[in-house]
Amino acid sequence: MAGLSAPPERGRARIADAFGIAGMGKSWLIDRAQSLWRTRGEAIVSELDLPASSPTTLGQTYNAFVASVVSLAEELARTSGRERTFGDFSNELEAIELRGALVDVDQTVNATGATIDHSDVGVVDVNVDTDALEGVFGPRARAVTALFVRHFRPALKRSTLVVSLREYDNVAGSTLVQWLLRLLASLPNTLVLIERSPETAEPPVDVEEHVVPLFTHDEVGDLLAGYLETTPDPVLVDTIFEWSGGHPATAALAGRFLRTLDSARAEDFVAQLRALPEDLAAERARIAIEISGAGEPPLLRTAAVPRRFDVDLLAALLDDPLPDALDRLREAQVIEVVGKTGAGNFRVHGFLREPLLELIPPSRRKLLHGRAAGHLYELLSREEPELDAGALSYEAWYRYEKPEWQELLREWLYHLSESAQTDRGRQRARLKFARIFLDAFWWWGCYVDFEFCRDLLADWERGRSDDPQWVQALRQLLGAYPIGWRKQGEGNWPDVEAALVEIKESCGIDGDEAQLKGPDARHTRGLIDNFAAHSCRYRAHSDPAARSKQYKRAVDYYGRAARLFEKESWELAWTLFETAELHSDFEQLDLARETWRQAVALALDENDHELNANLHRLRADIRWQADARPDAFDSHGHALLHAYLFQSKTPSHRPDAYTLAFYLEQVERVYGRLRTLAAAELPDAVARLRAPFLFDEPADEGAPLPDSYRELAGTILPAAPRPEELNATRSELTRRINVLAEELGDSVGRDLAGVEP
Repeated sequence: MAGLSAPPERGRARIADAFGIAGMGKSWLIDRAQSLWRTRGEAIVSELDLPASSPTTLGQTYNAFVASVVSLAEELARTSGRERTFGDFSNELEAIELRGALVDVDQTVNATGATIDHSDVGVVDVNVDTDALEGVFGPRARAVTALFVRHFRPALKRSTLVVSLREYDNVAGSTLVQWLLRLLASLPNTLVLIERSPETAEPPVDVEEHVVPLFTHDEVGDLLAGYLETTPDPVLVDTIFEWSGGHPATAALAGRFLRTLDSARAEDFVAQLRALPEDLAAERARIAIEISGAGEPPLLRTAAVPRRFDVDLLAALLDDPLPDALDRLREAQVIEVVGKTGAGNFRVHGFLREPLLELIPPSRRKLLHGRAAGHLYELLSREEPELDAGALSYEAWYRYEKPEWQELLREWLYHLSESAQTDRGRQRARLKFARIFLDAFWWWGCYVDFEFCRDLLADWERGRSDDPQWVQALRQLLGAYPIGWRKQGEGNWPDVEAALVEIKESCGIDGDEAQLKGPDARHTRGLIDNFAAHSCRYRAHSDPAARSKQYKRAVDYYGRAARLFEKESWELAWTLFETAELHSDFEQLDLARETWRQAVALALDENDHELNANLHRLRADIRWQADARPDAFDSHGHALLHAYLFQSKTPSHRPDAYTLAFYLEQVERVYGRLRTLAAAELPDAVARLRAPFLFDEPADEGAPLPDSYRELAGTILPAAPRPEELNATRSELTRRINVLAEELGDSVGRDLAGVEP
């Protein structure tokens, strides 16, 4: 205890670990050390909540690192009265952390795209290798470390920071641990307490190792005396010491069990232990489990299946409802809190979990893993409960950007790997995974590179080593599909279609869409048919006959997708918009108008500035083809307005690589049409483009058109985000947008109502 609670050398950091096998009392010792420090003046005691498993990719690692650093910064700011410091830290962190690795790895809006700080912005080459990402995330992690030390070193001048890492075994040897421990080791007056088992990798910094020993014979006697509240019989002490092997947690289970017995039953129990053979390992585990209490043994065995659980997951695993299940486990002291107190996550003690799993028949274990996977998949797929009901269908998609959601995904894949072991089970697992992947690809990845899509594939290959090959079709889709808004003749559309066909077959959804059952099958097939329409409509055509053929195929695929999305309004609205755009591109204006109206009817209730912008822009295309140019520029103005509001009026409240690329797309489309006008026509067109923005001053009617579309934003039109404004929730840009949105009022969200194409 003294080694764990001793203070660090003044101005330095000290890292100490409680080292031993599961059940030796490492957690208890760290608890005691923290309690001692809480009684001392000017000590800041904190705990880092590490993930249940090591992040798979560098992007995930960086997200988890930043989440831990922010959590520690909040704790330091709160306990030291430095809330303003935390605000300054957060603002500077946005410039480092939220600019995004993809901006640093050559994003481009198109082949001649805009640049920000000498880096392209918009579409990134999807073949970004690990070395390139290492070159991005490593320096950014070091920058975050330096920022944290600079802001919070003064808070530790007269205080000692005590930080515990309880889940170290889960992430031992990972880059996440390296970054966190190197940050903590660079702080002054800091004590880091690690709970570590012998089989895990050693920390990457100097550590004082404190081996937690087995109990001696006398210590077992003292333990039993505490439970029985009397001096135990020497034979009892001998028996429990020999049976437990001096293992603290096992001896404690015996003590708690004996406390519930009368003298006759206690004698029978001791006699049973003394009659065991010399090879005690298997019997020790079985008896320890049986005497652990927690109600009937099936409850404890069930709780051992997940690596961590909350009350809802435990309830999902049980055959019958048991309202006090968690209370029984806690009273029996066979589970422990995981992460921060109050978060509601628990796990069965490590020294019990592995023997428990061995006692569960394989078929039962598979069933329980399947229940866990089903429960977690519901959490992964559901819409965010805290959002307004009217916005759920769109705003719920932001879940993909949350590290907590991504950690939940890894736990789902763990249970999936243990339960889906037949051909049919693997097919169902692929279907669920394909839905998540294609949702994310539609959400971000088909427009700008979304690192999460590659992370998903890495997570599958790590968690499903028994079924890694089929994801190569998803990799082919990523590699062949062109990023950005210019898709005609780009990429490799035959390869896209081939990948989609293979994905359908691997997931068992390649038959008639009318026969598909279940929301996963229908939704995933709808996404596949939507992308299949892209593979037809955007191909380069050598002759009119081939062009007409692919148009008809695209119309057919979109029709299938629309039928499959019949009960999903947001997905259906987007599919109808794309269908109308297809008709417009192929000069079928009556069909375009009819389908546009259907899309608008749904979009009015979706609160989606991107969708609204696209529908306004499509109306501009239709009116342009009808030679109604003033109307076209009116609609382009509204499209630009929604694309501008899209920089901030979203659940994330900040511009990012996607929203920037989308705004610049609208600017570029407008610029191309402005260049076709005679000089005398420009003032009216510019006035129509600017009208929705409620500018105080009119544009200079004599000003010439800028030399490039990028210059149009910031002169005639509102400026795009500056480098320091990307991903910042508080900036001059977001302030301007918030003021404009306030002036426009709620009506801007329904400005498509009553408009005719």
